[in-house]
Amino acid sequence: MILEKRRRKGIFISYYHTDEIVAGKLFFKLSRKYPNVWFDTQRLKVGDYNEEIASAISEANIFIPVLSPAVAAHLESGDDAHYYRTEWALAKQCSSIGTGSRKLDILPVAINGYDMYKPYHTECFERLMNCSNHGIDLMSSDGFAKLTEAIDILLEN
Repeated sequence: MILEKRRRKGIFISYYHTDEIVAGKLFFKLSRKYPNVWFDTQRLKVGDYNEEIASAISEANIFIPVLSPAVAAHLESGDDAHYYRTEWALAKQCSSIGTGSRKLDILPVAINGYDMYKPYHTECFERLMNCSNHGIDLMSSDGFAKLTEAIDILLEN
């Protein structure tokens, strides 16, 4: 019941496993302001993982891919054998199809020195996600404030 409530019209955080600590902190900070934040380290039944993730993404309003130097290395090498890339593919599909008058908004955040403006990273991310790579540097002094402002705007629409 709690997982179902958290994912409906909420925020889905997608991250690479090495970035779990920062993504977890992001989850807890966002959860203080927004009741529907979904983070995949919550209790999932074994075997239901793929179905729960797909359902959570399709029911979310905002998809936040956490971009880090590890993700940049994958983008540069063309390595797509990581589960966050499956989440990205599902989000891309939901963002382009939409459900009724609603579609999934993608709002990337950068951590630990990920360069959103490096041309190659930008091109790879935009090709994979079909949206702008230019999100929010979460590590800047006003990064979290900018993120919540962007989320508020997206949730109003």
